[in-house]
Amino acid sequence: MKRPVERGVAVAFYIPRQTQTRTATLALPVHGNVDRQRICILAQWDEPYTGIARRWKRRVKPIGTVHDVCADRCIRDEALAVVSGAGLVAYFGHASDIGFDGYHGIALEDMRLNEPIGVLVSWSCNAIFGQSAFGIRLVQSGLVRAFIGTTDSAARTRDNTALAQIAAESLVVDRPSSVGNWMLAIDKVVAKQDDRSVSLAWQKFRVVGNIDEPLPSLSKEFR
Repeated sequence: MKRPVERGVAVAFYIPRQTQTRTATLALPVHGNVDRQRICILAQWDEPYTGIARRWKRRVKPIGTVHDVCADRCIRDEALAVVSGAGLVAYFGHASDIGFDGYHGIALEDMRLNEPIGVLVSWSCNAIFGQSAFGIRLVQSGLVRAFIGTTDSAARTRDNTALAQIAAESLVVDRPSSVGNWMLAIDKVVAKQDDRSVSLAWQKFRVVGNIDEPLPSLSKEFR
């Protein structure tokens, strides 16, 4: 699989759930409830990430209830309490195969959620770089049903920012019903743009988990 969309079809890595490792002892909420209309924005406390995150927040406001839990507003445990059970969570900042760099670090062991996250998209590098990457383990453990991120270990902030803006616009304008449809919509926009750097960055994005996971729909006040 060389691209997020192959021959007009969105594709994803299927990751079996872990049952025989220490992550299985965390009482993971794979079968919990997800509030599809709740959107949460996570960001490392550093420019330009908080600024990018808040622009994304303003753009996706029409499709749900958006919670700003960026690191300049709350600590890690407070942020994780809010994202528990959210339909869509977006992270902006640095990451590694261990976890997110923001909030003084968010590793798998920190993700003690009462409910699973529906979709988590990471606008960072290293999101699913390697078989033991953070994004893969989140899905494998049941904490996240669908994870979107890059396999690039050195993704450029400029490219991720451009892709994040395209993705936010697509959520509002195209109103994709699922992760797969969202990937298709983003792919079409990227293909039309004359920006080789962004195009190459997009080719390294992947979905891990349920590609049919639903997304927030247009909120009542904007219908």
